[in-house]
Amino acid sequence: VRVVIMRHGEKLGEVRVEEGKEVTVGRTQPPPWRLDHESCSRAHASFFLRTKKSASGLSLKDLKSAHGTRVDGKPIKPNEAVTVYNGQKIMFGGSSREYVVTGLPEEGK
Repeated sequence: VRVVIMRHGEKLGEVRVEEGKEVTVGRTQPPPWRLDHESCSRAHASFFLRTKKSASGLSLKDLKSAHGTRVDGKPIKPNEAVTVYNGQKIMFGGSSREYVVTGLPEEGK
């Protein structure tokens, strides 16, 4: 599964989320998961890729960040995992970067 990093319609890069491995994004995380915006928390959010048939998909959780995490413009609740699907846009804090999910199997929309 890939997460494409976009800003003002321009592709800045992409990162992979590996199966079964939780990835934390934030200001103090190592590249490529570092969020370089002052409104982002040190440990802002986490991704987790599940591939078991009963519960497959890409999970996203806001780690009680100060300025929140949004999926398709809608805020998600702190510490509550949500499933994100292909094409959905994730934004952290007040950053203008969009993180677009791609590469999930079709049942992951």
